[in-house]
Amino acid sequence: MRIAVIGAGNWGINLVRNLYDLRVLSHVVDKNSELTDQISKDFPEVQCTGSYDSLLNDEIDAVAIATPAQYHFGIASKFLEAGKDVFIEKPMTLCSKEAEDLVSIAEENKSILMVGHM
Repeated sequence: MRIAVIGAGNWGINLVRNLYDLRVLSHVVDKNSELTDQISKDFPEVQCTGSYDSLLNDEIDAVAIATPAQYHFGIASKFLEAGKDVFIEKPMTLCSKEAEDLVSIAEENKSILMVGHM
């Protein structure tokens, strides 16, 4: 299994660490280059980038999204449409219509859609 984390800030770094420990973390995406530089030093086997576009056609199996909530729908829908499994930190979206749309996209593409829960 190969998983990418999109958004490695406050909460995303926990996903990075845990997925790395499970030996499934392949990529980290964050626009903050200082953060990705540090992640590259701490986790040298992991590829870091500032854009997720190249991962849509990559052989990753899944993504974990920990970006600000206003970006969840746009990112998740692209990966679900590409046939990837998606984990999204809560809130899943900012409105129920977007959440319903993500569920439909996941069903259409036979992808798993999960939302963080405490």
